[in-house]
Amino acid sequence: MVKITFTLVSQISSLIPLIIGLIYYKNLNKPFKRLVCFFAFSVAMEFGANILANKIGNNMPLLHFFSLVEFAMFTYMFFKYFDINIKQYYFLVAMFLLIAILDALFFNSIYKFNSLTRTLMCVTLIIASLYFYYSNIKSYKSLNLYTQPMYWFSTAVIIYFSINFFTFMMMSFFQTSYSDIALIGSKVHACVNVVANIIFTVSFVSFKWNR
Repeated sequence: MVKITFTLVSQISSLIPLIIGLIYYKNLNKPFKRLVCFFAFSVAMEFGANILANKIGNNMPLLHFFSLVEFAMFTYMFFKYFDINIKQYYFLVAMFLLIAILDALFFNSIYKFNSLTRTLMCVTLIIASLYFYYSNIKSYKSLNLYTQPMYWFSTAVIIYFSINFFTFMMMSFFQTSYSDIALIGSKVHACVNVVANIIFTVSFVSFKWNR
């Protein structure tokens, strides 16, 4: 019998936005079509993480790689929405890649939780999400905000990264010194991930509301 855990439910929840995204794929614009591809990648990473955890007892190298792709995808969504120069996007991703490499090889370890890069990602995406809300309120678009796919995307992003901010920042330390707190943090992350995946799913469905 398969044991139902917070982590398992969290991993399975990644299938929800993927399945719904594929159902609504023809209705999506280019950025959200790429987001569906990201969720396919995310599901593959979940399977890979389970295999590494069972085979060698450590799947952190995959998390380091996943963090790069996740940062590139989520920042791309905001850059496309705000129509910012693509060169600035490439520069931002390049800087994040450099910091991630330094974190994996020098500051921390590729076999440990990448607290530095995950925390940096939190700060960047929380700011981007807040700016999305600010720009819409400033331009008086807030009355129909719930019909915008980017509203639901930004909401999922800010919920996920703001709640997990402290956990990501301290996880490397907790895993080394306070394993019981690290376990609690992992459970909180799993619950928040389920909520975020459901909201990401709504972002795909919301394209139907605009037809």
